[in-house]
Amino acid sequence: MKKRQTFSVKVAPKKRNKVGPSPFDREAIEREVADIVEAALQGQTRVVSLGPLVFFSNGDGEAWVIEVNGNAAPLCRGFEPLELEVRDTPTGGFAIGWPNRYSFEGAAFVVSSREGNRTALIFNYPVRQIEETLARARALLGGAQG
Repeated sequence: MKKRQTFSVKVAPKKRNKVGPSPFDREAIEREVADIVEAALQGQTRVVSLGPLVFFSNGDGEAWVIEVNGNAAPLCRGFEPLELEVRDTPTGGFAIGWPNRYSFEGAAFVVSSREGNRTALIFNYPVRQIEETLARARALLGGAQG
């Protein structure tokens, strides 16, 4: 089994999240993961953002977290919660393990493994809402991302 690569998420100290009311920190991410997985388990479609992250679920028990610059990690598949790798870093921050990259092709959410050996086109996700939420997150972050 290959070890999952981890990519750092840069967090500015003592800044408030511009997208929502919670500060952008590990605890806020863990709360949002729990909330979006619960929505997926209840078959609810939901799209929310937290800093450069967008969390979404659909009626088929699927949930993901994506980053404005193209990183993606599944949180729930087929009503089965999955683990998100969030680790503390030596500098006092945290890092998220991003196993995938994503893009959009029309109404399809396209996800590719980092190893490049798998690509899937998924058509039952709220793509328009996700794209709108990503655009708002990028604008609020000053266009510095993606």
